[in-house]
Amino acid sequence: MKIVLINPPHYQLYIPIFTRYFPLSLAYLASSAQQEGVEIKIFDSLAYEEDTHFIDSKNKDHMSMISKHPNYKNIIHWGASWDRILEFIKTENPDIVGISCHQASTFYETTIISNLVKSYNKNIKVIVGGGFPTVRPDAVLSVNSIDIIVRAEGEKTIKDIIKTFNNDLDLSKIKGIGFKIHKKHVITPEREFSCPDDLPFPAIELLPLERYYKKTGFRYSCLLTGRGC
Repeated sequence: MKIVLINPPHYQLYIPIFTRYFPLSLAYLASSAQQEGVEIKIFDSLAYEEDTHFIDSKNKDHMSMISKHPNYKNIIHWGASWDRILEFIKTENPDIVGISCHQASTFYETTIISNLVKSYNKNIKVIVGGGFPTVRPDAVLSVNSIDIIVRAEGEKTIKDIIKTFNNDLDLSKIKGIGFKIHKKHVITPEREFSCPDDLPFPAIELLPLERYYKKTGFRYSCLLTGRGC
């Protein structure tokens, strides 16, 4: 089994000037998945600042945004282009694509990626995790191109998902997820919180580390020492 985890680009009204840190949550998910013997890759869209650009004001979706507020004419696509992301998916040709969606403001970008995945290969399972699917599971599951959501912590959940797919088991037995059966949404019971001490070290070697180091001017790493916002 092969899994690709994606941190999506952001649509914003300005280019953030703060230092870019790597997506630690995806690195922890990857190290947990590796314990199940799967091949896994991480694509952090926000590391590709060279693709950042103003969105074409003639774009149909952008015109819809402008109609809601005039400032939306200055929206910036921050991070990897959709073409770069699709090319990565095609190159890796994974069985599962996991997308991080920590907040409502990146849900639109998340759906674009899920649609790209399904347009390439409808048999690839698309899983979305993070803060937004945790608090709005039905909103995320209503997107046709999204198969499964992960609610709250995902390190143990991703291992259970891998075991379930590998052994053709019942998804409803996995805690902390949501999925669809004949368009009906199924939300399983919440998963218990886990202690960071019980998790493997994050697989930061899967990230383009030199891109972050170039931004900061020094080499560094991060660890979780607690849970919370």
